[in-house]
Amino acid sequence: MEIWKDIKDYEGMYQVSSCGRVKSLERLANNNQLIKERILKPYIIKRKNPTTVISLSNCGKYKRVSLSRLVYETFIHEVDNEHYVIPIDNNFLNSKVENLMSCSIQDVRRKMKPHEGSSSVFKGVFKRKCSKKWFSCPHVNGVSMSLGSFDTEIEAALAYDEYITKNYNGLYETNESLGLYGIYWR
Repeated sequence: MEIWKDIKDYEGMYQVSSCGRVKSLERLANNNQLIKERILKPYIIKRKNPTTVISLSNCGKYKRVSLSRLVYETFIHEVDNEHYVIPIDNNFLNSKVENLMSCSIQDVRRKMKPHEGSSSVFKGVFKRKCSKKWFSCPHVNGVSMSLGSFDTEIEAALAYDEYITKNYNGLYETNESLGLYGIYWR
């Protein structure tokens, strides 16, 4: 059953449903023009993991919000800026309330697909198809440096982390600091 609730700061103007839909309510605009009730069409922001967003307007000021976050915060509880709202089924287009969960950036990165054009979820690691070896290649200040080839993805990631830690001492994120090793060692 679809349940509708007012959106915080947009009461009487917009509502969001437990099924991940948003509607604009019938009302008079600032210029006394009647706005009819209608279901809004979200749009997709394409990136590594696409997401749906919706535009809301109040007094001529537009705000673009994540549909998943909007549903989660309306039906479950507010989420701070240190956390993300992601779909349990990994379908970033499914914003039904029962499919959403709040998690840290490390949890999001564990669920992420490999970087576009990359074969690894680890930062600075890729696999060459021709040699079937894993390579570690830090990219710092616009310069790439090959650390060599490795038999496993983990070995390449560890080499990347060792190089970054030794030479940049916490200035750049490592795979460990991003929480990416949890994918393999849970």
